[in-house]
Amino acid sequence: ADAVVVLENDLYQRLPADQVEQALARANTRVVLDHQRTRTAEGADFILPAASFAEGSGTLVNLEGRAQRFFRVFEPAYLRPETRIHESWRWLH
Repeated sequence: ADAVVVLENDLYQRLPADQVEQALARANTRVVLDHQRTRTAEGADFILPAASFAEGSGTLVNLEGRAQRFFRVFEPAYLRPETRIHESWRWLH
């Protein structure tokens, strides 16, 4: 792949490190969207700050197939107006 986009996931927790490094080495561009610093993010070319559950609003589908809404309870720009944190789906949109 020319580019790899990793969305809120640490690949090193899912696979052996050598497999992850081989897969990421093949990509020309590595983009990570996450709300925390992970080992996967350390090797990224671009890191986009994703909102945590408390900083974003949206809908998810649980393992039972039910839609669940969640709402923002914390506004990151309140304390730091220059912050550019968005929900992952908004970055992708």
